[in-house]
Amino acid sequence: MNQTILQTPSGDGAAERPVSPPQTPLDGEPRAGGMRASPMRRSLAASTAEGVAAEVVQACAGSAMATAWALHFHAGPFLLGVLWALPFFGQLLQLPAAWLMAHFDRRRVAIAGNGLARQILILLAVLPFLPLSLAAKRIGLVAVVSVSSLAAVAGGNAWMSWMGDLVPARIRGRYFGRRTALCAIGSAAASLAAGSALDVATRFGKAGPALAALALAGGISAAISTRLMQRQHDPHQTAPAAPSMRDLAGPFTHAPSRRILTYQAVWSLALGLTASLTAVYMLKTLHIGFTGMAIYTAVLAGARVFATPLWGRVLDRIGARPVLVVCSVGSALASALWMLAARGRLWPIAVDAIINGVLLAGQGLAAFAIPLAIGPKSSRTMLLSAFVMAGGLAFGLGSITGGALVGALPALCPALGVRALFAASAGGRLAAALFAHRILEPGSQPVAHIGYLAARKWRSWRAVGAAA
Repeated sequence: MNQTILQTPSGDGAAERPVSPPQTPLDGEPRAGGMRASPMRRSLAASTAEGVAAEVVQACAGSAMATAWALHFHAGPFLLGVLWALPFFGQLLQLPAAWLMAHFDRRRVAIAGNGLARQILILLAVLPFLPLSLAAKRIGLVAVVSVSSLAAVAGGNAWMSWMGDLVPARIRGRYFGRRTALCAIGSAAASLAAGSALDVATRFGKAGPALAALALAGGISAAISTRLMQRQHDPHQTAPAAPSMRDLAGPFTHAPSRRILTYQAVWSLALGLTASLTAVYMLKTLHIGFTGMAIYTAVLAGARVFATPLWGRVLDRIGARPVLVVCSVGSALASALWMLAARGRLWPIAVDAIINGVLLAGQGLAAFAIPLAIGPKSSRTMLLSAFVMAGGLAFGLGSITGGALVGALPALCPALGVRALFAASAGGRLAAALFAHRILEPGSQPVAHIGYLAARKWRSWRAVGAAA
């Protein structure tokens, strides 16, 4: 809720961008009728389908359902914060994962890591039926999420490097814009189905079996996603050289890279403050149920479906930095609406879902693209690792801090404390926008250019309307 999961477009750091996207097929190879698709085209199609299957896994057994599991086992705010933080604390292993990828085939590391991270969640299906105490079941929940998080680090690191070479730079924004939009559709549909099923089961006192069934469905989707990943080829089979200590330190000694890392840390800390609390806030304070949560997620996803391809084209034309600045500022203002929400007054989070859905679509694309545009190709893997690691550590600290602060508040005023954290999160996002403005991206346009493009598009729409 109200957060961004890093998407994975990729690039070769080209300084110049075309004024308009090239009108060629995604793999850059014109195809005659009946001609067999190229390996790249087949891989890109499989990658899109794999992303949708992965979203189903998240909807059935990911972070939102981890909250449902924790509430089912009567966990407190602090444990909720820990559960949301675990996948992000695992990012501390990004640099060791980069070393692992340098010694093994990155495609195999990506498949093995992501496969384990997703498929181990099926173990949750047996947890409600084990003859264990609630405390032991909470430990089991934390253990499964921990293993999944650590495996995802190795798999995600290798996947980003793999995609960086698989997807050509000239169509990166368009491809990942479409991929993200389709993933958002899959996420919305799966979240609505999972939330509705869980609400119905809870009313009949069957929350445990329902959670187990969802975990089983997530395990099946995980197996499908692994199979789809196996169908993708690696255009560069040669493994990169093992990183030296200088390579490992490069992202922290290179001034432009440090600015990216600073933005990522501040942004992720702001998100983490309320990440584990929004779901509980919607359930316990706003009383909208899991179905209401799923509707919020669906509206957020629908806005992303609409906006992501548009942001992809904007990013291809003017660069990632201006998109990052505008979307970070807008997200800060929109997220402040959570302070106005109350039981019976849900319009603020409805407005937030629409606005933030549009803005987080652009922020996610830009946040992925900008380290690839700035970092030299020789140190791409290290910069990506450091970028994700900085975000993971900051998000984890923010999540645990938010959970601890809410848990420490007097029992009579929990909503006031949550609203204060929403305000702090909005302020943190605004601060991140200031750091984004200082990022140096070769070939990017001024931030005001987004306003120029928007005004031009608006005039064209008005002209079409007047002609009709």
